[in-house]
Amino acid sequence: MRSMTSLPRHSLGPALLILLLALASCSDQPEPRTAAGDRPGDRSAAEYEYRRLQAELKLADSARTYMVLDLDQGQLLLKLKGVAVWESPLQLLDKDSTRIYRFADRYLGEEARTIRFVTEKYLYDSQGKSPDSVLAVVSKVLEVEPEKLQREIPGRFHLKWGMRLSLEVDTDVEGRPTSRLKNTVLGVSEALVQPFEARLEIHMDPDAALTFWHAVAEGMPTLLVPPN
Repeated sequence: MRSMTSLPRHSLGPALLILLLALASCSDQPEPRTAAGDRPGDRSAAEYEYRRLQAELKLADSARTYMVLDLDQGQLLLKLKGVAVWESPLQLLDKDSTRIYRFADRYLGEEARTIRFVTEKYLYDSQGKSPDSVLAVVSKVLEVEPEKLQREIPGRFHLKWGMRLSLEVDTDVEGRPTSRLKNTVLGVSEALVQPFEARLEIHMDPDAALTFWHAVAEGMPTLLVPPN
């Protein structure tokens, strides 16, 4: 886990300016057609990236912690004021790339949404207590006093954005179930909805998961960088 002070500060302004110039250039030149006569999706991708950067600028100005699911670079980040305060690689348990594209398609929807909000988080099992040093880092991200934070070291948990869009995180930590009955009920429910759900299952280092689980809250804004 990288410390908040050691991470470089990145400005969103130059990237936004480059995209604006790219879009202007695209409008001055006819788009080439493929052999089948279809126009390529470069312009629509650039337009989405422009809207995503606009949304991120607003989130950065709000001083609110937000998540970035970067499916293109395989990174999961938490940002505050436009600066990454936590990051971890997306280590997919299932290497089937179609899962990534299905997740991205479901996230974007027909309206190509730039922001969704975490609607649910659930901890299946956990172990021990978080060190005070870790809680101090998380409290800075959330701007919450450390003593008010939960202290579990997560074993397995999930996040959801609506009914059919979820991220499941496994750390390989053997912990005590939060509720055996609820875990059983959720297990049956998840098995029933899995054919209709876009789900990413990832492995995360326990130290990274410790910060991520405590920092993410229901209602947290999430931005998606779709895969190429």
